[in-house]
Amino acid sequence: TRDMAVDPRVDHYFVNSPIIERRLWKYYKRESEVVYPPVDLDSCRTSKDEGYYLHLGRLDEEKGVSAVISAFEATDHRLVLAGGKGDIDEGVRHRIDNADNLDYRGFVPEESKYDLLAGCRALVFNGQNEDFGIVPIEANACQKAVLTRNEGFPSVFIEDGENGYLHDGTSSGIADAIQRFEHEGVDGDLVAATELFGIERFKSELLDKILSAYASFSTYETI
Repeated sequence: TRDMAVDPRVDHYFVNSPIIERRLWKYYKRESEVVYPPVDLDSCRTSKDEGYYLHLGRLDEEKGVSAVISAFEATDHRLVLAGGKGDIDEGVRHRIDNADNLDYRGFVPEESKYDLLAGCRALVFNGQNEDFGIVPIEANACQKAVLTRNEGFPSVFIEDGENGYLHDGTSSGIADAIQRFEHEGVDGDLVAATELFGIERFKSELLDKILSAYASFSTYETI
């Protein structure tokens, strides 16, 4: 139950995004500090735009795959999907297999993932209420725009026209984001937007915050 989910003996909480920070306070009235998880930015690279949009992740309903498929069925734009089979309806899988502009690659290894990110035109992301979301950050680190659902952490990270576009999660909303991107592009520094998430930054920030929290706790204990 919620009354037992938070251990009262815990003195300090670190959370992975402002989304979780707000939830922890809303449901448990506990304060916390955000420490963004480390993302392997050094493995990210860029390449020429090979003309395809990319959906990277399991084919799950919670990832909003059905709406993504419907959006691309109504366009001539090519969509590559990479990830496990997930729990989407077999009818949706059938639509993917029979659409000329949809290319499902299945699960791909890490190296292939970075190749796909580097070569895509933009990443299409439709996860529901994502706590964090590493893939949009990796896409920007590969200098690719992100078209993301306007909820969860990606909606905090992505700014319209700067490093991507927001949509409402519906097929028409995704189609509109594609059209805006095609017509207007993005003019922000995509790589600079990812600097908060590097591995070395994570190590130093986490150590600093732990030492700071421990110092405060030690002072309190002395008093």
